[in-house]
Amino acid sequence: MISKRVENVKMLIYNSEIMRNLMMDLLDLAQMENSTFKLNKSFFNIREVIKKAFCVVGHAAELRHVQLVEAEVLNEDA
Repeated sequence: MISKRVENVKMLIYNSEIMRNLMMDLLDLAQMENSTFKLNKSFFNIREVIKKAFCVVGHAAELRHVQLVEAEVLNEDA
């Protein structure tokens, strides 16, 4: 029961991150239209992003009785 709540909180946090990214995209669009856009280079862990996406989609899949299957990564050093 507690683990389910923890997963729900994690999903809420990730959803808030998605909303923040959408708002930042809108601000970037406004900067592009005003010719004041500045590129912000930042690194991120793509595997972590995919895991978080699975958490978000996993909830919807669970409600629809769909099973998500993770693919095996062939080369983790790449």
